[in-house]
Amino acid sequence: MKTIHKILYGTFLILFLSSCLGENKEVINDAKQELGIVQKEVEEVEVKKTPDLEIQASEIKDQKIEEKKPKFEIIKLTQDQFLEFDDLSEVDFLSGEIEVTGKTIETVDKIKVNFTNENSDFPDDSYLLTQFKSGDDIFLYRALSRYETLDFGENKYVFFAYSGDKVSKTELIIHVEKEEEKKEIEGEIVDVEKIDEIVVADLPVSTDSGYPIQIGDNKLTYSGIKGLEISKKGKSDLTCENITEFLQDSLGTWFYWNTCRDIEKDAGLSYFVLRLDGEKYIYEKHYIIFKDLSYGVYELEMGTGVTKDNIAEKNTELKEKNADYPTLDIVDKLFIDVSK
Repeated sequence: MKTIHKILYGTFLILFLSSCLGENKEVINDAKQELGIVQKEVEEVEVKKTPDLEIQASEIKDQKIEEKKPKFEIIKLTQDQFLEFDDLSEVDFLSGEIEVTGKTIETVDKIKVNFTNENSDFPDDSYLLTQFKSGDDIFLYRALSRYETLDFGENKYVFFAYSGDKVSKTELIIHVEKEEEKKEIEGEIVDVEKIDEIVVADLPVSTDSGYPIQIGDNKLTYSGIKGLEISKKGKSDLTCENITEFLQDSLGTWFYWNTCRDIEKDAGLSYFVLRLDGEKYIYEKHYIIFKDLSYGVYELEMGTGVTKDNIAEKNTELKEKNADYPTLDIVDKLFIDVSK
């Protein structure tokens, strides 16, 4: 009871002093101390909390949340849809080559693909899938840097699928961001681009081949030659005798090669390669320049109907046509100029 009386008396005293003394906090605080009310400690706790909250708020305010664009998007442009696309989530978008595959939902007569990229110097392109036949269940479109249909930035592909008098339109958007690739060498981190870098300014320009265009990390093509890719993967000791060993390490598929020749004496080599790529065959001419190990691949022909069982016969057949490819002289002359 005495304690209760003391508390009531103390409370009354505080109220009385507050009304009488107004702003004189020292007298009031002394009365609070007698009652065991430690206001000072409470104020210190609150002061400690306030800066922490301010720091957290500042960190949240200053933090920039970057929303990364998805690597690819599929947008239906018409209500009718005749194509279904396979997943592209595991595709290497920096490889310079993307295969877009899928299946037909209805009977499709033909498929056309329009390409645009506002961030690129590559021209707009419209391509009819020549390997696709009316009624086929599956389709394939290859976006290639060396064909100027895949570049850094936002690549847009509109697929037109024709079925009778109807057409479905589907837009595929592929985002390719340039990344600084790093590599650890003897404990030091270095930029891969700085190793064996292709210096575009040192390359020749002509009215036939055009001018060099960067298409990826240390890869380029020429504006006047579709199907050409030049990179830095040559081998300094490559000869006509060890081409098979070199291609086994670099291709990883069934292949045949033919007609190995000097580009210029001791300056480089060229040879033709037939290789399998899934159900397709691809016939190319390869070039290597010894002075800087530039390696060029020029695609001549692509088709189907070749397997590991008949690839040797196809190689012999295509070898007979080597002189018939009309643009090959331009590419040969380009690599002679590069080798000088």
